[in-house]
Amino acid sequence: LCNVIEPSVLEDVTDNIPDIETWNTNIEQNKDFITDRYALLINQMNNYPYSFQVRRLSDYYLPNEQIQLFWNSTSDPNGDDISYNLYYGRDLTFQDSTTTTIQGITDTSYTITDLSIEAKYYIRVEVTDNSNTVPGFDTYNQFFVSPGIPDIVINEINYNSSNEINPEDWVEFYNPNDTAVNLSGWYFRDENNQHTFGFPEGTIIEPKGYKVLCKDTSMFLIIFSDTIPIIGNMGFGLKSSGELLRLYHYTGYLVDSLVYDNDFPWPTEPNGEGPTLELLNPGLENAIGYNWNASVNYGTPGKQNSTYSPDSYTEIFSNSLLLNQNFPNPFTDYTNISYELKKTSDVQLKIYNLYGNLIVEEFFNKQPAGRHTYIWITRNLKPGIYHYLIIADSKTVKSRSAIKK
Repeated sequence: LCNVIEPSVLEDVTDNIPDIETWNTNIEQNKDFITDRYALLINQMNNYPYSFQVRRLSDYYLPNEQIQLFWNSTSDPNGDDISYNLYYGRDLTFQDSTTTTIQGITDTSYTITDLSIEAKYYIRVEVTDNSNTVPGFDTYNQFFVSPGIPDIVINEINYNSSNEINPEDWVEFYNPNDTAVNLSGWYFRDENNQHTFGFPEGTIIEPKGYKVLCKDTSMFLIIFSDTIPIIGNMGFGLKSSGELLRLYHYTGYLVDSLVYDNDFPWPTEPNGEGPTLELLNPGLENAIGYNWNASVNYGTPGKQNSTYSPDSYTEIFSNSLLLNQNFPNPFTDYTNISYELKKTSDVQLKIYNLYGNLIVEEFFNKQPAGRHTYIWITRNLKPGIYHYLIIADSKTVKSRSAIKK
């Protein structure tokens, strides 16, 4: 195998192997490790503290929120006293200035309280007997600190242009919030995970504003104005037969998703006749085909949709009704959907699958003000994305959840 790979070593400039001599040295070092691996393992078992598992309660935290870490107690094979060292920061190797080191912990838990910057963080806990050190077993040593995940809506889709006017495929996003949203690190996918577009650093979508993601920006600008806030190139196209579209926060949280189609109840004109798919109102559930219309002419990228209907608007951001993110999420057999009422109200709960089919509908009469929780049992449902809505006092709030295998 070494002889087969060797000719390509000098051609590859990404492997940090400058010459054949370095390649051969690395091969011999790996052979020595394989030969000595059993002896090294026995030495660790006999002389090092036992390994242990590190746990935490969540993958996402608010700035300055308490982050509680727990780990199993362990002991030294020789009976020596042990303590724990904790490292956390934004550098995976724990070498830069963002890393904090806490040494000499004697308890089996620690609470981090000083993370205020929005970022991805890493943790490592080690046990030491002052002679030897062993890291804890932690298969998910990263977490995120974020002030919250804003709602961004997939609002218009051009998936199959006409032969006469062809700006190539594009997708429009709408920001319903009163503040600008930084899309840096967010990413967009179709149903193929290999088709991923990552939003570059500094990508901003203005309050009540739009951002258009183009397959080919040069083709787009032949048809549309250069004042439209666009980004690209996407690098992949959208299927004329319909497919899954997904928008993710940089933490991996699914912000918006839908499966569009070229058949009823979805409008059929956007499939090659010139119009685009337009959401009747950004406040509507965009996974449901009835909430979309064919645009006038060739779409309205970067501005209010040509078929916008204020009468179809359902208030999503309501001061009298608060919907919390379900927990756990993703989940397997059940999840808790909690919401808060500001006054006594009749409540309706609806849950849809990704294709817009109603899966659950519940009615609760005269629920008092305060927090309420609905336990959704899902043992017989297929893995995938589901949308849920709470309707109370003529207000509607919505969110998404994911069932995993």
